[in-house]
Amino acid sequence: MYCEVTQFAYVITKLKEFFNDKLTGKFSKPLFRIIGKSEMFFSKHGTIITANNLDVAKAKSPTPKEYERIDEIFKK
Repeated sequence: MYCEVTQFAYVITKLKEFFNDKLTGKFSKPLFRIIGKSEMFFSKHGTIITANNLDVAKAKSPTPKEYERIDEIFKK
């Protein structure tokens, strides 16, 4: 993927809105761990994205660059 980790964390958090009540609530944190353990997601700089990277990114920037654009995509 070619986006900032803060943007990726924001997208993952937005995705929880598309799942039923059994997966909502604290959905983003377990998903962050699943993504980190998969070792299949890389930052735009080529480093593996870890659960900690996602947690820190979300805490650091709850509304990342271009969040309005991301929100528009989810509205479609």
